[in-house]
Amino acid sequence: MPKRTYNENEIRALLERAVELQSKSNASRNKSGLSLSELEDIAAASDIDLAHLKQAVHELETQAQVGTTSTEITNTHVFVDHTVSGYLPEHAWEDLLIELRRRFGLATDEERVTEERTDTSLSWTHVDKDDRETQVYIDVRGDTVQIRLSQYVSEMGPAGETLVWGALVSIVFGSLAALFVYGQSSMWTVAGGYVAFFLLTVPVAYVIGRQRRRNALTQLTDLANRIADLVQPLSTASLRAPSSSETITHQAKRTGRTGRS
Repeated sequence: MPKRTYNENEIRALLERAVELQSKSNASRNKSGLSLSELEDIAAASDIDLAHLKQAVHELETQAQVGTTSTEITNTHVFVDHTVSGYLPEHAWEDLLIELRRRFGLATDEERVTEERTDTSLSWTHVDKDDRETQVYIDVRGDTVQIRLSQYVSEMGPAGETLVWGALVSIVFGSLAALFVYGQSSMWTVAGGYVAFFLLTVPVAYVIGRQRRRNALTQLTDLANRIADLVQPLSTASLRAPSSSETITHQAKRTGRTGRS
């Protein structure tokens, strides 16, 4: 009796059933899953190329780490790190630069832009007229694209900004209030106006400082998502146009068939 050959659907069904039975057997022995060496034994017995198995394992492990976003707000900066699976085609790099120029503008006498690019990375920095620095770093590593963004917000945190603004506002308006309300600027009236305006200014300045950082984080997160939209899935990498040598070979075959006919 000749040996039966199973088709692709039958092979998948058989392996899934075998794994199900194996998992039940392992459960009774308090064992779950398979090691890489055990997977390699199964692949070898199934005539599966071990290189393909290792690639599949790498993609699985990498997939658990991609598509993630981490954000951080410090006293002086806002950070956004985004990792996405895929690759950046050549035209996407130019689209990325166009997007950055649209958002932040070009280099002028008051604003500075520096750009460093390689085949797999881009380092881009913009400093506006208020010395607010925004940094964009894109790095393609294997089948993942790392997006790292940061923006300088202030030399001090919200608490420090609150004290500075509270002191400035209270001194100016406290002195004016004492002068115009009481008709004099005695020490006690100035002190009372100072304290009153300081207490009024502190919560407002603190809320404004926090909101400014949240707005910066929202802008960077939106930019990170826009850059991630430029990343192409790995499956499209194979849908490329044929090279010139492949085109010549294909044309030669067609010519040969035409000649024989």
